[in-house]
This record gives sequence, C-alpha cells and structure tokens, in this order.
Amino acid sequence: MEDIKKWNFAHTLWMLSAGAASLFFGEVNILSVAVFISFCLYIYLHKTLLSTFSPYGGYANRVSLFRWLLILLGGGMLTQWKVVYSFPFFLIALFLDGLDGYLARKYDQASDFGAYFDMETDAFYVAFLSTFWVLEGRVGAWLLFVGFLRYLYVIALKIFRLEGKKEKSTRFAKTIAVVMMATLLGPFLLPDFLYLPAIIIAALMTVYSFGVSFVSRFGE
Repeated sequence: MEDIKKWNFAHTLWMLSAGAASLFFGEVNILSVAVFISFCLYIYLHKTLLSTFSPYGGYANRVSLFRWLLILLGGGMLTQWKVVYSFPFFLIALFLDGLDGYLARKYDQASDFGAYFDMETDAFYVAFLSTFWVLEGRVGAWLLFVGFLRYLYVIALKIFRLEGKKEKSTRFAKTIAVVMMATLLGPFLLPDFLYLPAIIIAALMTVYSFGVSFVSRFGE
C-alpha cells in the first residue's frame, strides 16, 4: 500500500504539471500523454500483483483499463474529429463506472491497486473534460478548480499530514462523482443555458463532498 501512495503523490504532481502545461500551450492532449506515461508505470510496477489474478489483472482491473483507454481515445479524437464523434467514448466510460467495483467484489479481486486505478481514472476523466471545455471557451476557468480538485485534495492531505487518517465520505459521495462526470458530457450536445447550470450545481456538490471528507480526517 505504501508504494501505491508514493506513486499516487508523484502522479498527482505530474498531472498538475501536465494540466498547467495544457493551459499554457492550449493543448489538452498533454494531459493524455502525461496520464499514459504515469499509468503505464503504475501497471509495470505492480505486474507481479496483477499476475496473481485470474485472468491476468483480474476482471475488475480490466474494466478500469478499458475505461481509461476509452477516455484516451475519446480525448485524442476531440482534437482530430468533430467533438460530437468522441461523445460515445466518454459516455461508455461513464456507464462502465462502478462495474469494476462490482466485479472486484463478485470475484473477490478487490485490491488497493484496483481502488486507486478506478479513482485516478475518474479523476483523469474530470480533469480532461474540464480542461477541454475551458480551452474551448464553453465553460469559465473556474471549472479548473473542480476539474483538478482530486489532485489538490491529495496535496492538501500531504501538507496537513492527513494521509493516514480515516475519512468520512458524504453519504452520496460516489453518486456525486458520477453526477459530476455526467454533467461534463452536457457541452457535447446541449446549449449552454442547459449544461451550465447543471455543471455549476454538480461542481458545488463535488466541492462539498471533498470538503466533508477533508474536514472529517481532523477528527480521527
């Protein structure tokens, strides 16, 4: 677990740096390149653990890997094709969220590796689409705070030495995360007067969820 936490912190710094570079150069796929390098390293470092699952990696981690690849492919297509063509990739990635956890429980394949793989895949989904919509001028720069909130949260835990403390998630934390991801699909198909209010509400819910989790660690 300790090696996963070390990777997670390094990954956080790496993704924040990539996010800054994406904004500076106006190229969102810098995030995709960064996450590809980081996740490949993550998988390589845990190849021995993955070999203990049957089939290799386990069903749950395979779903997480598939979701990650869908986001990468959809992201790459955003700058090459019409935006709407990449919509199905992100939609399928969203629909499959939760399936990995179900399979992990069903086949007794739950692991810290898988939990972080799923969590960081979700974080990349949110960071990538948030950055893309901001660069496209579809949503204000304020969305970047929510888009990179997962990474800022990890940094805050490190600064306040709260990594080892138990957190108290909001009752609907997972639901809030899914709602946030779903609302980021809005700009693909909807006019701004429909998707903007939805994104704002989901963003406020997300900040609240992370806030509750962070504050609760001080009581442990």
